[in-house]
Amino acid sequence: MDLTGKQRRQLRALAAKLEPQAFLGQKGFTENVLAEINDLLEKNELIKVKLSKTAGNRKEVAEKLAQRMSCELVQVNGYNAVIYRKSLTNNVIKLVKAAKSDED
Repeated sequence: MDLTGKQRRQLRALAAKLEPQAFLGQKGFTENVLAEINDLLEKNELIKVKLSKTAGNRKEVAEKLAQRMSCELVQVNGYNAVIYRKSLTNNVIKLVKAAKSDED
């Protein structure tokens, strides 16, 4: 699912109120961290993940995380990454509809 600009803007606004709910430390993508993030995404759909200061290139790490979790990277701001994945069982966030010009 590719997000439109309006949808990203909506998610960024919602994420501004969030505190980081998961921490991606020096050990990187451990099974425990990935399971925790998966559970959080299923429950909340939109989460903020704190990235380690030693993680390297934050944008690349956040993109890898989004790819591994099959979700959308909404934003990287400092050491925080915001990711979104529509829940199969718990639809919490109603995204704005894509405009016709965005769908073409």
